[in-house]
Amino acid sequence: MTLPARSSTIQALAAYLHAAVGASVQVHAVELPAGFALRNAALLLPDGGAAETGIPMTEERFTIHCYGATFLAAIANDLAVFGALHRAAAAKSAAISGVGTVYIPTAYRVMGPIVGRDPGTEWPRVTSAYMVTFSEWVAQ
Repeated sequence: MTLPARSSTIQALAAYLHAAVGASVQVHAVELPAGFALRNAALLLPDGGAAETGIPMTEERFTIHCYGATFLAAIANDLAVFGALHRAAAAKSAAISGVGTVYIPTAYRVMGPIVGRDPGTEWPRVTSAYMVTFSEWVAQ
């Protein structure tokens, strides 16, 4: 088994964060849904990573925009994502349909948090970037 292509790594990260932060923050990959109304949300955008995904482990960078009705809510959502990505390695895994389980052994913030407003909507937004390692196995 090898790691899935890029689209599945973002699905793995979205599935993990969705489970880790629960209903308090909606998690979306690549774009917000059409007609999206401002609420607590995290938008995951892939920034790039290894060109070869036919290996058991790869590392990719993601920008994560966290939204909230107020700046304090956006900051709280960013902290929820930060906390979820910095939990113990054994707890970080996501089951992807047709692929199996993808593990996230390490994730660390490489940029941010940057507080501002979304340029298109003026919604309060906090932006951070993370390097995330994906693996088809977990160290014992």
